[in-house]
Amino acid sequence: MKNKNEIEIIKNKIKNKNQLFKTNLQITTIIKAHNDNITSIANFPNGNFISLSWDKSIKIFDKLYRTIQHIENAHDDWVRSVAIENDTFFITCSLDCSIKSWFKNGNLFQNHQIIKKAHILDINKIILSSNGYLFSCSDDRKLKIWKKKDNNMYESFKCLEHSTKIYSLLLIEDKNKLISTGHYETKFWDLDINNINNIKFIKNIDDTYCECRNVLNRMDEDKVIIGGKDKSSLKIISISTQNIIYTISIPFQCLGIRTIYDKGVFFVGGYRRDLLIFRCDNYEMIQKVNNAHDEYIEGITELSNGFIATHGWDHNIKIWQF
Repeated sequence: MKNKNEIEIIKNKIKNKNQLFKTNLQITTIIKAHNDNITSIANFPNGNFISLSWDKSIKIFDKLYRTIQHIENAHDDWVRSVAIENDTFFITCSLDCSIKSWFKNGNLFQNHQIIKKAHILDINKIILSSNGYLFSCSDDRKLKIWKKKDNNMYESFKCLEHSTKIYSLLLIEDKNKLISTGHYETKFWDLDINNINNIKFIKNIDDTYCECRNVLNRMDEDKVIIGGKDKSSLKIISISTQNIIYTISIPFQCLGIRTIYDKGVFFVGGYRRDLLIFRCDNYEMIQKVNNAHDEYIEGITELSNGFIATHGWDHNIKIWQF
């Protein structure tokens, strides 16, 4: 979970004008991580990281990429998304329609709370605000906000709706915005995280297409990037005006995007084995890594050591020096 200081660090990185566009991406490590497709990777504040998979399990790795804990059958179906609050507490969601929280007891994480039927269909994405509100979205077309009670237990607080499945969420606290996106529909909401009762719908952008949790990403102080309606393009959207300002054509449907703020670039993976790298300022593609994985690439993460982790349908996590 990002606190206010971390948000300021991101803003400062975004504003950095002395960006170097280094393009010599080189692989350093391959981790045989799971027995099925990997859906997500996220960092703990201490530098460890977590991976989720279709094999229903969760794995936690240390900074040297060694497995610390393998939670088998963490859910009853694919584990889709994770929201990390701190080094001792995280939350996951699944196609089994549940949300689970996990608390560290000694050296290992244990299940803390199970919210069964948190949604009535597959849950696709969860995110946390800096003051502890949990947001979830689902195939049931609902965006739910959960409030933390005593003992880190969550209860449903508010429900918003789309006309289509909702696949991804992005909370932009410094701009008081929440973005929710799905099939041919991206909604902008006005949201003061300190007065969440006053959430208001602003605008819908229908010339977008999203069917994965990892394709909605912030680019810089006033832009976000998302998949396009024709499934082989990316749309750049202004946060302030909520208008599409640029379209980037790519040779495949996108499954994952990640901005590396201090490098001024973003990575794109999808329904192909190749990994693409673009500049944030002029959207020029500066490197294409052919056959970066043996199957489709679903996500990209920047690790705490500055290296890049990619994951996908070949069950592997690959670590890249950038």
